[in-house]
This record gives sequence, structure tokens and C-alpha cells, in this order.
Amino acid sequence: MSKYLLGFSLICSIGFIGCGSSGDDAGVTTSKLKGIWEKQCQNTPANTSLKTVLAFEKDSFTRSSYEYNDIGCKDNNIVKHIDVYYDYVLGKNVDTVDGKKATEIENTVTGFRVTDGTYSNDEIPSAGDKERNIVYIDNKQLYIGEDKVPYSLDYQHYFTKIK
Repeated sequence: MSKYLLGFSLICSIGFIGCGSSGDDAGVTTSKLKGIWEKQCQNTPANTSLKTVLAFEKDSFTRSSYEYNDIGCKDNNIVKHIDVYYDYVLGKNVDTVDGKKATEIENTVTGFRVTDGTYSNDEIPSAGDKERNIVYIDNKQLYIGEDKVPYSLDYQHYFTKIK
């Protein structure tokens, strides 16, 4: 009988050791977000293209949006460029519909700077505007989704960490 109990104990111990999650249950942290993230170029119906870069610090980030005068973000002729400055706070971890552990994020606009182009009033955020999303990092890719149940991430339009 003691052989069976010892064997059962060993199997249980191995089972518990081997059942750890391969993902990161800690969710997203400010240290994981810190750095520069670039979104893949997106072509528009107007035969222009858009590129977005996020530069995260400890509790703030800048979203730089560029509109190019060509398809594929190849031309150095940037027709529009705006930097929007945010403070952010990470919230609780949430489970997405596909089983990922994402983290809530609330962004508050603190200002902006237009470098190139002309923007209409509805394209320019106001200081104090808030956005709520969820974020998930897998290796060097940052995925963003809406902060609403059921939680889901946008896997087609992700950011890649470049620095």
C-alpha cells in the first residue's frame, strides 16, 4: 500500500510542477511596456499610408502618427504628423475570449503637437480625454483591444517593439 501512495504522491508532484502556465500570468507591467513600439504600415483608400509609433515611459507615453503621400510608407514626404501625449494607468488583468491574460489600461490625453499638415478639430484630442483599452504583450508584439466584455484583442493591427 505504501508503494502505491508513494507512486501516487510522485505523480501528483510531477503533475503540479508540469502544470505551470507557459504564458505570463503577471499580465502587462510598466517595465514591459517601456520602449518604442511601431505599428505596421497601413494603406488608406486615398492612396496614402499611415504609420503609428508608441514611445512608453514609466507612466506616460507619446503616440506619433504619420501620414505618407504614398502607399507602403516608403516616400519621405510626410503630409501629416501629430504627437499626442498621454499619462496612463494599468488596471487589473482580464481573460480574453481566446484565453490570453490582458491588462486594462486607461490613457489620459495631456497635450499634443502638430508638426506637419493640417488637422480638423475632430482629429485633435482635447487635454483630459480618456481612453480605456486592454493590452497584451507576446514576445516583442503589443496587441490592443477594447475594454469591454467579452474581451478580445486586435491581432491584425499590432505593434512591434523596435527599441
